[in-house]
Amino acid sequence: MSEGTPNRRSTRVFMALSLMFSVIATVPFVNAAIASADGTVTGRLWVDLDADQAIDGDTSVLAPFGLVDGLGIEPGAGGVNVRLLTDTGDEVATTVTSADGGYAFPTQPDGAYELEFEAPVGFDFSSTVAEGEHSSVSDPAPLPGFSQFARMPVTIEGADVVAGSVGLRPTASLDISWVDVDPAADGVQAIATGTAPFSPCVDGVPAAGEDCGPNDGVVRTNDITSFTVSVSGDNIDEALNPLPEVILEQRITPIDGAEVSFDIDPVLGVPTGCLTSDVTRRSSVTRHDDGSSTLVCNIGDFDTAEVNFLTTNVVVSGDSPPGSSFEFSARGYAGLSNAVATPILDAEPVIVSASPRFDLTMNRDESNTRNRVFEQAKLAEGINPITGEPELGKVFYYDVSLLAEGNGVGTSALGEEFTFTNVLDPVLAQHGAALQSCSAGPFNEDGAASLPGNGQGVPYADNAVADNGTWTCIYNNDTRAIDVIVTGADTSANHLPSKGADGTPIPDLDVVLTGNIKVWYPLSAF
Repeated sequence: MSEGTPNRRSTRVFMALSLMFSVIATVPFVNAAIASADGTVTGRLWVDLDADQAIDGDTSVLAPFGLVDGLGIEPGAGGVNVRLLTDTGDEVATTVTSADGGYAFPTQPDGAYELEFEAPVGFDFSSTVAEGEHSSVSDPAPLPGFSQFARMPVTIEGADVVAGSVGLRPTASLDISWVDVDPAADGVQAIATGTAPFSPCVDGVPAAGEDCGPNDGVVRTNDITSFTVSVSGDNIDEALNPLPEVILEQRITPIDGAEVSFDIDPVLGVPTGCLTSDVTRRSSVTRHDDGSSTLVCNIGDFDTAEVNFLTTNVVVSGDSPPGSSFEFSARGYAGLSNAVATPILDAEPVIVSASPRFDLTMNRDESNTRNRVFEQAKLAEGINPITGEPELGKVFYYDVSLLAEGNGVGTSALGEEFTFTNVLDPVLAQHGAALQSCSAGPFNEDGAASLPGNGQGVPYADNAVADNGTWTCIYNNDTRAIDVIVTGADTSANHLPSKGADGTPIPDLDVVLTGNIKVWYPLSAF
């Protein structure tokens, strides 16, 4: 027989073998050989839409994503990488399947070989074992980011080899999109930057510490920005290819010093809706060295082509500088399979609006009934700074409190160190006054301080501020004023106590810091 002449007898044998194998499913697949002078290895990959390990022809095919009507022919799988290896694993040649799924390795010498197939993105193999018309053996479907490989042995003995067919099935895929939470408004309102009440703005531009509305791309400090996204699945079938443990991964990245964090359930450590029990991939939040945070939110299993919605809140700290910003991105992927992941969904940067908004209170009056002025019962001897002589006098303790306006929303922290000045009563101080001490926390000698106590960082208490820092006082006898230098205090207003040190509720008092000043006056001042 001359080179290139078809061998009809061998072709009929191969067709008969193929028919026999389609009828007797229990017979293992054997590669058919055709006598030829050139030893060419050929084969075909097809898309096994219904994952039944059979090449469906003119009948309709019921695939996981619905009925395929019309011709109903399962197409060839083009663009698949195929490698020819020696029986010891060395690469001999590589090729890519044509549009109809066919491939060929021409003019190969006799010997034992192995074919290796790499499933492209969006596909895995119809079965991990050789069954039906699917003739390769493969590893289980890998984790996301890795390809699945299948193998098939072939032997060339002076003849062409037509390798068995290999089926690829479409893997499940995921998609992500913004959810329009306000269809009545123009555009897609999936991002709400801030919560009411909002302020009137001139030409849509908010003043420092203000916010025009939920759709202006601006958020005040100590307020939240809500991001609502949907993750949907396609080509998912509960029996054939369910999608376990879908992950919605979200990242917030600060810009220009912004301090941002995910709003989490204090018990679970993750936002509500993210699974933390009875799952392999537990939801978590990771804070990175650059100040960004990643939320890995397990939203559960997808057994059908369903859509899941999730709203994530991001909190902007009062430590964020005015004009700083942050970015938000999200993507979805399968935590335990090689389903096609979603593209990354990016939001425009959200701008931070803030300004220092505080009220310093000390003396009790009609509008301030919580700052106490406490007179020590016993007279005390002191040195009158004017006369330089010892003298009996009275000692007074003054409660000092720093209050945030508007529950701290829009407040900008005062930094690591700041100073405020307290001018003493000129009528009393003109006779001589002496600063005896100043310290963080309210005066609480009798255990009845109605202002919050001296907080010193996390964990925060509902009857103490976040952190009063360290207070240092300097008295100027000429100006009769006390300069109070505060270092290391937390003035972000991220935590505002709800009770005084004595347990008294203070719902209408947004206390950021508390301290007390102790002053001695000579009896001659009274």
